[in-house]
Amino acid sequence: MVKLILNLFRARNNQQNDNRKECGEIGEDELMKKLSKDKECQNRINVQKIEREEIHRERLREQKQLVKELRTVGVKVSSAWDLLEKSKRNSVAIPILQKHLKKNYSKHTKEGIIRSLGIKEVSNSGSVESLLECFESEENEELRWTIGTSLSIVVSEKEHVEKIVELLKEKKYEGARSQLPHCYAKHYKSKAIPLLIELLDDRTVVAETLVALGKLKAIEAKDKIEVLTKDKDSWIRGKAKAALKKIEKSQVKYDTSKKTPVDKKIMHERHEASMGFDLEDVESFLEKLNVRFKLSLDVKTLLDFTCFMEVEDEQHMIVDIGKGAEKSKMEYRVFMDDVDAPDLYLFFESEELATQVGDFMLEWAETRGM
Repeated sequence: MVKLILNLFRARNNQQNDNRKECGEIGEDELMKKLSKDKECQNRINVQKIEREEIHRERLREQKQLVKELRTVGVKVSSAWDLLEKSKRNSVAIPILQKHLKKNYSKHTKEGIIRSLGIKEVSNSGSVESLLECFESEENEELRWTIGTSLSIVVSEKEHVEKIVELLKEKKYEGARSQLPHCYAKHYKSKAIPLLIELLDDRTVVAETLVALGKLKAIEAKDKIEVLTKDKDSWIRGKAKAALKKIEKSQVKYDTSKKTPVDKKIMHERHEASMGFDLEDVESFLEKLNVRFKLSLDVKTLLDFTCFMEVEDEQHMIVDIGKGAEKSKMEYRVFMDDVDAPDLYLFFESEELATQVGDFMLEWAETRGM
């Protein structure tokens, strides 16, 4: 079978080469042979290689002091970009990067510093403040966009989120703000919807604002989003249609007789408690849920089950909860609405327990400012 496939592949390639010859074309191998014998072409390739090597050496020379300071504190790198490697990430590098962020480096070097300050695992309040300050002072639009992207990853404290809101309202920053709607929506949840709806009128941030509203399942924005599904820009149309799909899907309640093929012998009754989450919050929620209601859940198993799901995937599992006379069943259903954004649907046999868990979800969300 393998030989047959290889023979068919070779036959197809031979036919393609014959067709090229008939049209006066040459194949890739023949072209490379000709270029390797073309002195002018080879000279050009060598010149380009020398130029690339010189650019690389110049970048290393430019970062010499930065690298020296990083190595002094035990961070063994040859450039700021090396800090993006997982094995090189270290919080002791942050103060040095903050200092060098203010220096007049080339675009390439500065971008490496900005991206290294935008690593969530090592970021701190000081690095976020440095990025916020740089966002406002930076004149290069591409670098400002990179800063905005880094901020959308590392901002977590309330005072910094409030600064993000201020930047979102400043139209002079144009497309550099494009990643900020995600940050705002992530922290303010439904409270972010009014401003995000206003931003739909801003062409420089409308695409990512649509994504943020879709994640929030903002029914309030539905009418404006429907208009944007007919926008002249195909990119915006696509984002609008995707957001609208998520909003409309969120309005459809589970039909327990059709959408959840759970044997009634396993669960006699099913009462729902549900909410959307960021993946990073699921473990904390399940642990607190476990303690509050003494469910005896295997949190690690449920978390692993959630983490390995693809976007738009939907899966469920039935687990035992409680102990002794209080023992019953719970259906744990997950719909991965977006990257790292699962919707959790918990179905209980007890209507009272489902109501209590629903109230607990709201309470838990409130404590996290959601």
